[in-house]
Amino acid sequence: MISSSTLKQLFVVTATLVLFGLLLFGYGIVTFDTPPVDMQKFTMIAVGMRKDEVVELLGTPDNQHDYDTLWEFSRPFSWPVVLISFDDEGKCIDKHYDY
Repeated sequence: MISSSTLKQLFVVTATLVLFGLLLFGYGIVTFDTPPVDMQKFTMIAVGMRKDEVVELLGTPDNQHDYDTLWEFSRPFSWPVVLISFDDEGKCIDKHYDY
């Protein structure tokens, strides 16, 4: 038979895990469609900009793909993604906001 103190501890642990899950889920709902970067700064990105200029505006990318020619900016638990493409010389050739 399980003691009442063990049941209380089990209840507290279970309640804590459920509460944490609900908070995480709620955070995901609130931030799901939040852009990963300041969209005013995103509009300032222009073809021909160097990587250091993009970093100055948007910050460091969350991921770099294709041998550092495609940068991805994203947020945890959200869909919108900003993609910046560079040529072999490190100059911006395209930008895309996927929402």
